Order: sequence, then C-alpha cells, then structure tokens
Amino acid sequence: MEEEHRNILRKHREALVRDLEPLKLLNRLDVLGDDDRELVKAKKTRSEQAEELLDMLPRKGEDAFQNFITALCNGSQKFLAKPLIRASGMDESRFLKDEVGMTEEHKRVLRASSDQFSSMDIKKLLPYLTKVLDEYDKQELQSDQKSNCTKMDQLLTEILPKKGPEAFGYFVKAVENVDLPLAKKIQESGREGSPNDDKSSTHTGSIQETSVYSLKSEVQDILDEQPEVFEKFCKEMDKEIFGNGWKRLFKELGLPAKGESFVEKEPGSHTLNVIKGWISYDGSGATVQTLLDAVNRSQRKDCVRYILKPLNLGQDYVDSPVNDMTKKFESLSPREVKCFGDLTLDEATRITNELGQLAINLLRRELEKVPGQNKTYLPEMMLESKNYTIRRYTNLITDGERPSVIKKFRQVLPAHKGVIGPLLSPDTFVREIRYSHRRDLTRNLCANDNWKALAEKLGLDNTTIQYLDNRRIENPADEVLRNWEVKAHSTVGKLYDILVELDYPIIADYL
Repeated sequence: MEEEHRNILRKHREALVRDLEPLKLLNRLDVLGDDDRELVKAKKTRSEQAEELLDMLPRKGEDAFQNFITALCNGSQKFLAKPLIRASGMDESRFLKDEVGMTEEHKRVLRASSDQFSSMDIKKLLPYLTKVLDEYDKQELQSDQKSNCTKMDQLLTEILPKKGPEAFGYFVKAVENVDLPLAKKIQESGREGSPNDDKSSTHTGSIQETSVYSLKSEVQDILDEQPEVFEKFCKEMDKEIFGNGWKRLFKELGLPAKGESFVEKEPGSHTLNVIKGWISYDGSGATVQTLLDAVNRSQRKDCVRYILKPLNLGQDYVDSPVNDMTKKFESLSPREVKCFGDLTLDEATRITNELGQLAINLLRRELEKVPGQNKTYLPEMMLESKNYTIRRYTNLITDGERPSVIKKFRQVLPAHKGVIGPLLSPDTFVREIRYSHRRDLTRNLCANDNWKALAEKLGLDNTTIQYLDNRRIENPADEVLRNWEVKAHSTVGKLYDILVELDYPIIADYL
C-alpha cells in the first residue's frame, strides 16, 4: 500500500475501530485470502476484529486501499468511506452511488400536490398504506399533537420519498380508495413528469423548477447563477448563537486553521467568505450536500432551510445523525464544563435567574458544604465550587422538579452535552421508560449502527450482536435494551453514563 494511504488509515484509525463492521466487509475485500478472513473472524469482539483487519490491509498491495473503500460503500458504511476518499483526493463519484429510492419525478409530484391533499382525512388513508409505513410512521401520523394538514404534508414530503421506488404506486392506489378523481389526477401528473414523455417539456410549476439543482450541484454554480440563495443563509450564520457559527463552519469544512484570521479581517459576510475560500480549496468537491452536512455538524441546523427552500431540495436532503452522534462535542466547545466552577459568570447568573426557589435553595445548601466556600452571592458560590459537579447536584433533584431544572440547565448550556444528566430520574429502571422517550433514544442508537457499540459495552457477545444484525430487525437497539433491562443495575443514570463514556453525549441527552 502507498505510504499516503497508510497515513490516511492511521489518521482515521480511531473512528474506524469504533464504528467499522469487519464481518460485513470480509467477502467484499478481494485483497484478502481465506486465511486472512479466518484470522479476523477468530477475534472475539468487533473492535478486535477491526484492529486485526486494519493491521492487515497495508500489507495487501497497492489496490488494498481502493478495495477497502469500495467494500465500505457496498457494505452500508459509506460514512466511514467518505473521509478516506476526501483525504486521498479521489473522485467520490467512483465509489458513492445514489441510494435506491423514489424517483425524483415522483417526489416532485408529491410536493406539488400537497395543497390538494391538505383537506383529506389522513386517518382514512392510513389503512391502505400498510405495505409502505412502519409502526413509527403510523404513530407519527396518528399523533393528536399535529394538525391533519401537517401530518399529510409530513407523509408526502418526508416519509413516502424514503420508502423506495414503489411507494408512489402504493400511495396512488391508497388514494383511489378515498378519492378516485384525485388519484387519477396524481397518477396522470406522474406520467406527465416522466422524462420519456414529450409532455414533460410543457409541464409547469414547482415540478419543473426543482430540476435545476441537486444535492450534487457545485456551490460555485449557484453563486454564479443565483447568489441571492445564500444571502439569508449567510446573514443567519453570521449571527452569534452559541459562539460564531461561521467559525465552526470553517472548521467543519476542513479549511486550514491559519486561514480563519484572514476570513475575519475580510469585509462583508464572514460566512460567505468562508464558502468562497472553501470553493477555492476543494474545487468541484464543494457541493451542496457537503455544505449542508458541515452546517449540521456546526450545530446550526436552523440555517439549513435557507438553502433547501429556495433550491427546492427539502425532501431530497435527509439529515443523517451519523456524524452528529459519533463526534465528540468538544469540537464545537473547546471549553470543558463539568463542575460549577467551570461556568462563566454570565452562565452562573442565568442559571440563578432561571431556577425556581426550591432548586435554588437546594443548590445553595449544597454549595455551602464546599470546603473553603466564603461567598454568599449564589453565582459567585458556583464559580468557587471547582470540584462540585453539575451532575452531582442534578442527581438530587426530585422527580417533580427534575424536568424543569434539567431543561433550564440545557438552555443555558446548549453546547455542553452529557454533563447535566438525564431528564428522567437517574434511579428509574430502563424498563420503565415511557414509549416516546424510548423510541427517540433507540432510533438515534440505530442510526449508523451506534447500537452495536452500546451492545458491546453492555456485555453482549459478538455472536449475539451478529445475530441481531443479521436478523435485520427494525429496531435492534430496543432489543439490546430489552436484554440489559432485566439486570438489577439497569437504571437511566447508568445508561446515561455509559452513553457519555461511548462518546454519544447527544444521544444520552434523549434520556
């Protein structure tokens, strides 16, 4: 293997060992022999198998690096392949193929038709969509917290487009049972929008307009043709929310650190200057998809819509939690906060102002016990408490007060995940967690197969983990929790600590 490729694997080794699924790749790695595969399989844990495989690859010839990347892409681990591809300077299009899903034309038909369905009772439609909707989808669409119009829009623009190429046909058949004329109209729109149909050239409206750009479009092209698209986005990113958003974007785009001071001195929008510098640095690699992913990792998801909406890409872009859930949050917050003494005076003051009297009285009593405490003003008492952890205090909050107190701490310290503690009582058993809490938690654990690291940490053997994975069950994370929750120490507090230890603090805060 070339020395450059060896260095790339060394640089990304920690992430690869943490998330790599070696057994999914072995039969796809042509550079390995049968003996090599057996050596990897012989290791007891997934991480040991990953270590063994990564030790082997550099000795397998000049094609080993590309073969490894191809195997990652074909083995549903594209998120691990992308950093390797970019670091090597290879063309992503050689490896990354579009996922199979609903056709672009059918997505656009659904979006353009959303107004026509706003008055249809979604409850009448759901019984005919059992082949394409799972239980999570049904619960979302049956929620009493949302209006019928909102749920119908969610079905058309968020759920159905992700359900594969046959979802449009199933939807049309379902509508036939509720409103036959409307079903025929939608079906005809789908035919008119087909690229093989001469009528498509005369079809007007948002369906035609959305064909101009895609997630693969180069940002430079949009800046040249429609610079106004980025005006609102840059204005919002320039605002100081949890610090300078443009600085975090600068880092997430992988730009050289020395260029940050140059951007800051340049006149005009800092965010726009970052984007221009990134285009100069990455060239054709500066795509809409890459920019949106970087914005999400910068914790400014609120700004994504300012790009998606004018480009009509709202239903094409899926916010993947992969990087958000697995990256350490320190990349967004160089200042570690664990104890009250780590707070700034402003943060301590805001906490004092937000908390209710009972919570303040408890906090004051606790901080008065700190050795050497000589302050009487509560914010100053916090700053003097260098070794009294925030988590120690929140663990004392009773169930009735707890959700309110935790939420207020999180509002004041939004960038510091995993240090405040769970919303639920730490002593609550995992088996007693409400369905909605458990659903959100396990969904995020299933994203990017994070559940496997948790399963390994909870003591499940490699054979059981492989069994759950190979069964292709809908929610393997829930199965892992079911296996663990029968044990005496399976509490919310324990699970929270384990998730933080696994570098999943954002997932931990779903508890």
